[in-house]
Parts: sequence; C-alpha cells; structure tokens
Amino acid sequence: GFGFIGLHMADTLRLCGYEVVKFDRKTGQDVTNIEDLLSAADNWQVGAIFNLAGVLGTSELNSQEMIREAVLANVMGAVNCLSVAREFGIPMLQVSKPNPWLNTYSITKRAAEDFAKLYVKEHEVEVWIVRWFNVFGPGQHYGLPRKLAPTTIVQALRNEPITIYGDGEQTVDHIYVKEAVTATVGVFETDELMGVPVDIGSGTEMTVNEFVNQVRNLTNSRSTINYAPMRNGEEQGARICADTRLLCGKACFVFTIPFEVALRQTIDWYAERF
Repeated sequence: GFGFIGLHMADTLRLCGYEVVKFDRKTGQDVTNIEDLLSAADNWQVGAIFNLAGVLGTSELNSQEMIREAVLANVMGAVNCLSVAREFGIPMLQVSKPNPWLNTYSITKRAAEDFAKLYVKEHEVEVWIVRWFNVFGPGQHYGLPRKLAPTTIVQALRNEPITIYGDGEQTVDHIYVKEAVTATVGVFETDELMGVPVDIGSGTEMTVNEFVNQVRNLTNSRSTINYAPMRNGEEQGARICADTRLLCGKACFVFTIPFEVALRQTIDWYAERF
C-alpha cells in the first residue's frame, strides 16, 4: 500500500467508496507470514484483498539470495493471500504481468497467476487477475530496480547520457498509473471477469527509442544516447502490447488521458524533485 502503484490504488479505491487498510512491511506486516494475514483479515473484518505485494526487477534478481526473496514474496505471498481469501470466503484481486521473458520476476508472477487460477477452479475462491503492463506516472521510484520512465526522465532533466539496452527497437506498452488503477477497479467490479486474466495496458506499442526521444523533446534535453548490450533477463526484439478487448469491452473502460498529457504530468513531477 506504500509503493508507487499502491498509493495511487488506495486513493482510487477511496474515491470509489471503499475503505482501505494498508498491509505492508512498512507497518510491520508481511504477506510471507500467513499469521499476519489471518490476524489482519479477522481484526479488520476485511471484505476483499488486493495483492499488490512483490519483489521487482530483471537482472537485479539474478543472485541466489534475490531469487529466494522473490519466490517467497511473489509466490508464497500470493498463495498466503489466496489461502486467507479461501478461509474467510472473501474475494481477491491478484496482480500479474505479461510474461515474455525468462527471468525471476516473470517466472514468479506467472506462478502466482497460475495459483490464482487454481484457487478459482479447485477451491472456489473468487479471484480477479490483472496483468499490468508498463505503468508509469508521478511517484515512480528512481533508482533500482531500473524502470524506463523515471530513469529516462531524470537523466533527460539533468542532461545526462541516456542508456538504451539493445537497439531500442523492442516495444513496450505504457499506461498512465491513474488509468491503470481505475481500470483495475473496473475489472474487479465486473463479475463476469472473475478468474479471467485481463491485460491492463494502452493497447499501443511504442519502441524504447520512440519513448526516449519523446522525453528528450518534452524536456528540451541535451542528453546523448548510449546503446548497451541487452540486460540479462530481457530479450532483443521483444514486442509488448496489451490486448484491451476484455478491458474495454467487458469492463467498459474508456481511456481519457492522452499519452503526451500523462507524460508531461509525469515529467513535471520529477522536475520539481530532481
């Protein structure tokens, strides 16, 4: 509840009329400890669980220590949430991701999504599954794990060299955080999407080169571009694009914030802080 998307999610849920209680390591609670979850669900009389917890990264998760931490948080944390949802008979939303790459983060999120499907089928738990694509916006962490939007924006604002891994022609699907969380709530409130993975993305492909050049133009940056070998855990030439048919069709979601407006708002946020 205190991460980049978690903060936006909590605000949006409140605007939609929900009462939100944050369960987070920052408050001394941990999804890897099922007793913490059982106690919270009982004491707070929880009506639903949104599991946004996760250890993120690509090459940052290559060490044995980080692999174990990611498996514990991303897989066992999800299983613990699912078990508590079953125990109390309450619905749950599990966050997943598109999984084109062979890396620790993708493997663990795919496993968590599969366990969610299993609990729907075998244990009759009501679980909604959303696959978040490249969510960006105000408040996203700059640093490690390295994310394209904050890294590029801060380097452009500072006129520092911008590193692109590979040839930059791999594509990503950017979705503004405010639309991502609104879409997520819309999916959760659509009964017929229970148990069905739903892509949360814009449905528009953009190359890394295109994104970096848009940031440079909007910031009037003098940054140069350096090309480096692909990072471990990513693949050259990958194409990422959400299929928005379920989101826009079944959940009736309508995009209202143009990409350039969202990017300008995001740049303004970093400009005030960096």
